[in-house]
Amino acid sequence: MLFQSRRERSRRGRRRLATALLTLASLSATALVHARSPSIAMAVESTVTAEGADCRALAVWPMSRPVIAQGFVAPATQWSAGHRGIDLHAQAGDDILAPVSGVVSFRGKVALKSVVSIARGSLTFTFEPAATALPIGAAVIRGDAFASVGGESDHCESQCIHWGIRRGDEYVDPATRTVSTRIVLKSP
Repeated sequence: MLFQSRRERSRRGRRRLATALLTLASLSATALVHARSPSIAMAVESTVTAEGADCRALAVWPMSRPVIAQGFVAPATQWSAGHRGIDLHAQAGDDILAPVSGVVSFRGKVALKSVVSIARGSLTFTFEPAATALPIGAAVIRGDAFASVGGESDHCESQCIHWGIRRGDEYVDPATRTVSTRIVLKSP
């Protein structure tokens, strides 16, 4: 009986450690992104990986050489001001790469702005200003060009592409989805 309870305690301890490590990895990725000043343009690598990491990031950057013009600023409440995405330096005609494999879920105008969206599971990846010849429902492959920078927008004086990710009504920081993380649990 005593042996079982120690074993159970050990399992609970490993579960708590796994949860703590996942939380730490998420916070570290967020801190890495937010430690940089969003007002200063910076070059970012296509992925950030730990040595020997074998886990892929959820998404890849939508530009071949991403430079952040303005970072994500979460709103205090759903209706509050904030910057619900990342602005990446771009020029009209630049290719936009699919950050994930999914389907084109929207292409058209939103408040006179040219927008293209990709759906993957519960996430929607949105780009502005963007245009695509692909029809709604067309499959896109991670890393492939699926749209180009262009169309109507009052964002960044047409010198950037705004990339947003939404899960339902919640906006997610796109940069945190481009970080590869490997978490390993070792027995004591």
